[in-house]
Amino acid sequence: MSPPEKHDKKTGRSEIEINLRYYSEEVDLASFAFHSWKAIKNNIASDREALTAINSNSLTWGIVLYSLESGFFVSLGRIFDTDPGAFSVFKLLQSCQGKISDFSKDQLRIRKLPLGLDLNSLDKYISSAYEATAKDFRTIRKEVSKWANLFQKIYQPIRHKLYAHKEIEIIESHQQLFDKTHIGQVQEMLSFLHGVEQFVFELYHNGRKTNYSKFKCDDEDRTIKDIASLMDKIKRGYKLSKR
Repeated sequence: MSPPEKHDKKTGRSEIEINLRYYSEEVDLASFAFHSWKAIKNNIASDREALTAINSNSLTWGIVLYSLESGFFVSLGRIFDTDPGAFSVFKLLQSCQGKISDFSKDQLRIRKLPLGLDLNSLDKYISSAYEATAKDFRTIRKEVSKWANLFQKIYQPIRHKLYAHKEIEIIESHQQLFDKTHIGQVQEMLSFLHGVEQFVFELYHNGRKTNYSKFKCDDEDRTIKDIASLMDKIKRGYKLSKR
């Protein structure tokens, strides 16, 4: 028998659940900030009416786009933060490895009991469940480290030199930093980070081992629809203001 999980007295959640929620919120922030920025830029580039409406309040929309862009870089920096005292993807995986007994079949059974399954069905479910090992988290950490190295090489300099700080020597040549970035690479990175979330969630809540490298993120599709709806409202409002 594995030792019982420790839960926060206020929330009733375990350490893993709390850390997973923190991580999920951070990845969502980075992902939706990036995809919203991209969708707005693409929309006004392809729709003259949208561009005209946006330009009527260019000051506000300039701030919106800057906020989305800076929010993405700052949030991504928090995800890959290597400071021992900061929350990051590394802290999430470290907590999972340190609380590996919480991923046992015994603890999964305890978590599933309140769902009301009959005992026979529960026994079958638990017997076929996957029980995570420390090796699982060491393996995924290696993959995370690859993306972290890429972040430190290409994206961290932008965060540090332009958004977290404003280095004088970089201001005029900042485009050289952006020239190293690639939108497809960012989207692949965000999908992977979402895949890490799904990997931990499924192991902990369902006893399933998923392929984090194959996660299909729908954030872009959701954001495109939302921004398109917003732009339609803005264009209608702009037309009415001109009558």
